[in-house]
Amino acid sequence: MSSESENTPPSRAQISEGLKRVYESYVDQDMPDRFSGLMERLREKERGMEEDSDK
Repeated sequence: MSSESENTPPSRAQISEGLKRVYESYVDQDMPDRFSGLMERLREKERGMEEDSDK
């Protein structure tokens, strides 16, 4: 026979903790080089636009 804990649905706290673990493991992953390069290009472009607007 199965135990009572196997039939009990997870609590909100258990679900929340599980989601937090999944999210943190995803966030901790390194960004692929391709995206890092794209982000750097966007930052450089933004800096150039800010410098142009300061003139």
